[in-house]
Amino acid sequence: MSLGKSVARIGKLSSVYLIGSIIPMIVGFALMPVFTRYLYTEQMGIVNLSARIMGPVSILIQLGVLYSLKSHFFRMEASARPQVIKTVLVGQIVQAGLICVVLSVAGIWISGAMMPNLPLSPKMVLGLWLIVIWGCFFFSLMRVGTMLMQLLERAVACVSLKLLKYGLQVGLGLVAVVWLGWGGLGRQQAIFAATVVAGAVAVVLVKRCSGGGRFDLATYKRMLATGISFIPHTLAASLSLSINAWLLNKLVTASALGVYGIALAFAQLMEFPLASFNNAAYPTLAGLMSDGGREARRHQSRLYTLLISGFAVLTLGVAMFAPILIKILAHARYHEAALVVPVLTVAYLFQGFYVVAGVPVFYVGGGLWLAAATLSGLLVNVVLAFLLIPRYGMYGAALAVVGCFATRFAVIAVVGQRKYPLPWQVGAIFRALAAAGVLAAVDFFVAPRLAFLPAFGLKVLLLLAVAPLMWALGVVNTREVAWLRRLVAEKTRSLLKRPRS
Repeated sequence: MSLGKSVARIGKLSSVYLIGSIIPMIVGFALMPVFTRYLYTEQMGIVNLSARIMGPVSILIQLGVLYSLKSHFFRMEASARPQVIKTVLVGQIVQAGLICVVLSVAGIWISGAMMPNLPLSPKMVLGLWLIVIWGCFFFSLMRVGTMLMQLLERAVACVSLKLLKYGLQVGLGLVAVVWLGWGGLGRQQAIFAATVVAGAVAVVLVKRCSGGGRFDLATYKRMLATGISFIPHTLAASLSLSINAWLLNKLVTASALGVYGIALAFAQLMEFPLASFNNAAYPTLAGLMSDGGREARRHQSRLYTLLISGFAVLTLGVAMFAPILIKILAHARYHEAALVVPVLTVAYLFQGFYVVAGVPVFYVGGGLWLAAATLSGLLVNVVLAFLLIPRYGMYGAALAVVGCFATRFAVIAVVGQRKYPLPWQVGAIFRALAAAGVLAAVDFFVAPRLAFLPAFGLKVLLLLAVAPLMWALGVVNTREVAWLRRLVAEKTRSLLKRPRS
């Protein structure tokens, strides 16, 4: 497949995934004035801490089986896939259910320590713990569905499932928070109910894809053995933000966590396109790596240069405009989050680098090497959090995340090059980062001195200047700019039509 066709294929799929990300983003922006008005910062802290706990618990009950499926899917015969799909589904239901029962009983003793400093009674904390644990169970079933749809390149089905969950979550959340006045606990109950429905629908989708497949214990054991090797990596990756939030809640206040959560939510907007490109690009990149020839490696390296350049532009855009959006959309009690967002966007830039550099390691099944990167990042995060949070509060938490993500990237970049050497276009990548950095510096030093409208206009001009500047620096060539122009035009037209997977 030519470079142009690879870019077009990735762009086609990622545009569908992006639609599934953009819709919740727009709705979330529209509803932020509502939720930040009705939820005080400590109530928002309940929601944020619950979300951070759900991350590692979901990974624990999945036992890495889904990541094993992703690693093996394109290396197995098509005839074997229905049996593997059915095996993963049944295995996930049984293993996740058993682990959730154990965690539910353990919550009698550990829920207070896991959820400290919340404005809830001990009984309500235990109830929140049970909601979080069983929410993770149904979320794991939803993950089976969405990952399978991604691997089959059925982007519309994947996005529809995610939008179903989000739509229910928003609707029920508004009822619980605005109409019934149930606060943060009520919003978490709404999230749980939406996850139950999405998990049930995912089971139906996966069963249809399994065809005549059946559960096979030997296959499950093999998948589990591979999947377990990914647990240290995925668990450490999730624990980084979870421990960061837990320490901020423990060492400062739930209110500080509530404000920090708003800043983190804006910085995590970068994850939507990152995830969309990653989901869309993996089949193409896996195909190039299965070829493994010199031209395929050169092709892959060029794709990486374009992806990293895109991440730099994305970081610049979020860092410039998220603080403005926070002050417009969020209640005044949350406005301090605007000062934290630029720091967190730097962290997510490193996360984008990590995603790119980690693809070859993931492809060869190097779960333990991925674990080395994420565990190193987790260690740096914990050390920095203990040192910085007591003194700088949420700013210290944000700096700890930067250190964590930068460490992840540094480790995996070395490992990835050893596992699958690529002719990286280092010069072009540095020029792309330098271009974004110069524009960010102009915004940082000039925009605060201007009134709102001139400052906003300056930010727009700086963002529009990125593409011609990168072309002038030789980061992208004329042919690639033409591809991008055609792709944007096609996707703009496709927004008026029903996208196809």
